[in-house]
Amino acid sequence: MPEGGSTSLRLVVMGTGPFAVPMFQTLLASPHVVGLVVTRPDRVARGRRPPPNPMRQAAEAAGLPVFAPADINADDAVEHVAAHQPDLLVVCDYGQILSAAALGTARFGGINLHGSLLPRHRGAAPVQWAILEGDATTGVSVIRMSPRLDAGAVIVCREQPIAADDTAATLEERLAAGGGEGARSS
Repeated sequence: MPEGGSTSLRLVVMGTGPFAVPMFQTLLASPHVVGLVVTRPDRVARGRRPPPNPMRQAAEAAGLPVFAPADINADDAVEHVAAHQPDLLVVCDYGQILSAAALGTARFGGINLHGSLLPRHRGAAPVQWAILEGDATTGVSVIRMSPRLDAGAVIVCREQPIAADDTAATLEERLAAGGGEGARSS
């Protein structure tokens, strides 16, 4: 993707949950520059504390700016991301489908790390579905993003066997770690 021999891309990383954190940490250790982290806004029930947002915590610990729009596809949100002039959007465990305008904020569009071997188990809860369906293997996929849910071209997949004693939590932890490794080699 980089032109003229450059090995560094300006990235905007989008994620919310714990599945995205290993990928984010791998990108921080890469030659690429993460200029902004976009996450979901905290949703607080009355009288309660907000639930933890692992990506917000990781971004703040790294000293990076965090942007948490209610709608990433709103004109002001698209303008905010575009102002960071990203080369690439890197999305994982974010929770919103990006419009063509949002994807267009980055020179090379966006890629998404997804917790299944696409096209199997598109959408939410792919790890849980792999276990419920009795799959022997699952994995992670990196896809080119399009304005439809998990519909872009698959760039790379990494398989992971599902052990008989795996829970969604144990399997998700291994997949997230493997996704970080996938980010390193992509």
